This record gives sequence, C-alpha cells and structure tokens, in this order.
Amino acid sequence: MRKYVFKKRLKRAVMAVIDAVGSALFYFYGRVRKKGKKKRILALRLDQLGDMIQALPFFSELRRQNSGYEIHALCVKDCAFLLKNNPDIDVVHELSRSWFYPERKRSGAELEAMASRLRKLEFEKAYDLRGDIRSINYLVRINAGSIYGYGCAGGGFMLDKEYPYDRDMHEIDKNLRLLDSKAADSIRIDFPCSQADIDAAAQIINKNGAAQARRIIVHPFTRAASKMWGLEKFNQLIKRIADAGNTKIFVIGGKDDVKYAGKIQFSENVINCIGALPLGVTIALIKQCGIFTGNDSGPQYFAAYSGLKTCVIYGYTVNYKRWLPKVPAANMADISVPVECGPCEKSVCDNKEGHKCMELITVDMVWDRIKGWF
Repeated sequence: MRKYVFKKRLKRAVMAVIDAVGSALFYFYGRVRKKGKKKRILALRLDQLGDMIQALPFFSELRRQNSGYEIHALCVKDCAFLLKNNPDIDVVHELSRSWFYPERKRSGAELEAMASRLRKLEFEKAYDLRGDIRSINYLVRINAGSIYGYGCAGGGFMLDKEYPYDRDMHEIDKNLRLLDSKAADSIRIDFPCSQADIDAAAQIINKNGAAQARRIIVHPFTRAASKMWGLEKFNQLIKRIADAGNTKIFVIGGKDDVKYAGKIQFSENVINCIGALPLGVTIALIKQCGIFTGNDSGPQYFAAYSGLKTCVIYGYTVNYKRWLPKVPAANMADISVPVECGPCEKSVCDNKEGHKCMELITVDMVWDRIKGWF
C-alpha cells in the first residue's frame, strides 16, 4: 500500500482503492489528454499562511532553475500578499477559499472560472506542493503539461513524476525536493513592507514611547484550539517580561481574536494591537521589534526569518520540527513536551485527562528559555 499520510487505516485503505481504480482509468486518459506547451510554470499551494511562507524558497529555486519561463502561483487570497511583488513570481492567481479551509463554503463556480482562465495559459509544467488528490486533479483539469508532486494523500497516478514523501522532512525541504534541491540549515526570508506600513508601525512605536525601549511582540493566539497555551499563562509571562525593565510589549492578533482581548492584562507597557492593525502594518511592526513569543501560528515566521529572537510554544500536537523556522539555534526557543497522546494532529484536544501537552509547559519553563534575551 502506498505510504499515505492518513492516520486512520480505513482512510488509507479507501484511498488505496481509489488510486488503484484511478490508475487503471487514467492510463488511457493520460495518453490522449491535452497538455500545455507554453513556457509557463504553475505552482499550486492552497493552504495556510505558514505553509506559504515555507514555500517561498521553492519559488526562488524554481526561478533559478527555469530561466526564460513565466512563473505563476495559485493560492488563497489570505496568502497572496506574500507573493505579489516577489521577483521570483510573474503572476499570482487568487481563490477566496479552498478545500483546506473547511470553515469557508467552497464555490464551485469560482473554481471552474479559475480553471477556465488557467487552461488558456497552457502551462508546460505544474507543481502541487502539498500532495493532495484534489489539487493534483485540478492541475489535470487545467491541462497542465508535466505535473510534479507527492501522492501521499492520493492521486499519484495523475502525476508525471511522483516524488517519495518523507513525512518528517522539513516542509521547506519537502517543497524543494520537487526541484531535487535542499535548503541550508539556516536561511533568511525577506518580507517586503510598503513605506506606508513601515511608517505606520513606526508611528505606533513612537506613540507608545517605545523608540528607546526593548520592543517585544507577543502573539497568544492560534487557529487551532489544541495549540493554545492559555491566556492566563501568557499574562504571567508578559508580567515577567515587563518586570525586566525598559520593555514595551505589543500584543498582536487578528479580528477573530478581539473577543479574547478582555482576558489580557494591558498597561502602559503592554499595548493592545489585537485586531487593530492591517497585516502589512503588523509585519512591519514585528520587523521593528527584537523579540517574539507566541503560539504555533503564522506570525512566528515573520519574526524568526526577519532575525528576531523567537520563542514558540509548540506543545505536542504535531511533529513541529517539520515547520520549525530554519534560523540559527541561538535565535530560537522551541518549547515542546512529549506526551503519550501525541502527536495527535487534532485541532481540538479531546483527551479526557486534560490538555497535557500544553498543561505541562509552565511559565517558569518558558521564562527560563528566554530570560537571557533580556
């Protein structure tokens, strides 16, 4: 049986059957299907912000290896800002949602309209960076020429070249494997900010008397409840940071996090930025600070790859080292305590004995890892 990523045996068995039947049927279709021949390449990545950040080195290498090709990217609108104005990408195509956003109702009309536009571009090559039968099928539907990717979630029979999938390989290297390449152990990723965003961030710093202070970003939120360390623990950690002296702490979060703001103890030195800043200003603010601490979520990458001292409370829901920023060890405090119920890969902890992987991480444990930065 193909090495599928699904944890449940039934899902693996069902996908094996789908692949077996699909392989037989696709053998005949694959011989007659139309394939694009224009010197254009499409890379598809339809999941979350952190995943797209880890894909940026792929586009740099893709450009290096394919001089003379026009490079396109297909992503969800949430990630498009990372790709626009990127010198390694010529055209960015955006969808408002995808199958990786279950909370958003998918639009068949939008997917078909996009497929129609992409079909006309006649891509000679296409890459599915995630490894997903739906994404691979979409590339077939747009008549992409040679399709490269992973069959780890089914659909390998539709690929012109299927690469071996190593579940524990770092996500950056997993992307680069499709180009037969590998990243260095430590890299830097640039996140260009507009001058307006830089100025807006500087204004926030000056308004709060932080120009000469040690500036810290705290991001106590995350998309999955299973990755939440707890706001009360963050309050205690924030107090210790504030007590270190000459510090200004900017607490960031999205509009969905505003409802939790009342649980955080703000003060003159602990500034509430939750839901108040556009993403571009948030990134510019992060880049003008020196230390970041937070849960496992997208902002960690803006901090770590911009050179900040970065502390992330990972817990043990996943093998987090697959997503750990590739930065010097001295700049990274990754905190995780292995537990017998993990890595569970669940978005909500359903362990009746408690949220062990987060409960075992104490405020003392986190402070001991970062106090040398103050």
